[in-house]
Amino acid sequence: MMTIEERKTAVLQKGHCLVCLKNGRLAKKCHSNVLCVICLKRHCAILCPELPNTSKNVFPKQDKKEENTSTFFMIPSSPKTIYLKILVVRLKNGGRSQYVHALLDDDSHRSYIEKDLARELRPLPSGKETLSQGLFGGIQAPEAELYRYTINIERIDGKFSCQVSVLDQPTILHNTSKSL
Repeated sequence: MMTIEERKTAVLQKGHCLVCLKNGRLAKKCHSNVLCVICLKRHCAILCPELPNTSKNVFPKQDKKEENTSTFFMIPSSPKTIYLKILVVRLKNGGRSQYVHALLDDDSHRSYIEKDLARELRPLPSGKETLSQGLFGGIQAPEAELYRYTINIERIDGKFSCQVSVLDQPTILHNTSKSL
């Protein structure tokens, strides 16, 4: 396993950003909201100084039941098919919790929660933001006021959790299965 310095050097030699790992960016000018899942600082976990420098596997050994689970790699049925990165996580607020499908979007500038889910979990708003969201194809949504919440998100086995700042949104993802 490479040391932190070796990883940083490799990232820089390939011309990638030390914050978001995108090509052609400088960390000083990076506006990405990447936060490390290990230390919650502004860098990817693979570049975290708190990541152990060891040749052993960083992740804990899973029990027999988990070792037998399968991972499926989906091959698109056509070049126009796009599969989104979705995983199941547990959102918690006080004594309330809900298992949800989290959509991972590397290029998003914010994280969101559906308004109905926020109502169900009842987190206290930590503020408001007024913004206009730009969509693919140059479409600009009208300016709207969104509530900001801090919500606890955890792995379904409960072995890792962190707090995430989210904005409420009426709908996160529409049915996009119809042809364009």
